[in-house]
Amino acid sequence: MKKLLITIMVFVTIQSISAQQINNVFAFRTDHKQSIMLNLELDPALVWGITYNRSFDIRIGHFERRLNSQIGWKTFKFNYNDLNLNFNTTMGRREAKANVLINFGAENKYLENVVHQANVYSWIASMMPGYFGKKWYVGTELMYKWLHRVKYEHTDFYRAIFPEVRDGWYAYRNGYFNLSVNTGVRLSGTVDLDLRAGYRLSHDLKNYQPYIQPYFADLAVNFRF
Repeated sequence: MKKLLITIMVFVTIQSISAQQINNVFAFRTDHKQSIMLNLELDPALVWGITYNRSFDIRIGHFERRLNSQIGWKTFKFNYNDLNLNFNTTMGRREAKANVLINFGAENKYLENVVHQANVYSWIASMMPGYFGKKWYVGTELMYKWLHRVKYEHTDFYRAIFPEVRDGWYAYRNGYFNLSVNTGVRLSGTVDLDLRAGYRLSHDLKNYQPYIQPYFADLAVNFRF
């Protein structure tokens, strides 16, 4: 029974490491090129985070786009945290109201418990078509997260139960689709809110049940300067 409980706990821990980056549509609707973002995320536990955003205007001949970079950190009880690095831009000119936001990112997620310490490395790609106005926006995002590799260092407690376990790198063979509705509103020239709520499916289009609920939600506030 003890081995069964440990195995279930490991499985649930792996399945629950899925906090995501935040869309930042208003980065393309302002002259401010930097911001600090604070956010709360229910995914499935309540996680808080802070992100720094920096935008860059790119001009190559007639091609003009704004590239927004994000580096962020999220945590739950300080024994579970992740570091995200994302780059996003609009497919159309940033002034266009009917537009598509595309994002590419990488993530390192760290967690520790009575079983192990783990570092999980993932790649992220997403696209969000929608209406992007100066004061508000709404869009539908489809995101795919590819779980790439994980490095485990097991505890003595776990080794006493499973002495054959080995530390080291392990390769994943799966990923996740996220489908969400995203919206936001500008409260002032320097402060705006983002809200996202959605549903997650594994790469084989099956949800997490019975181990974990597949829904997630995120609220973020940006302070621009």
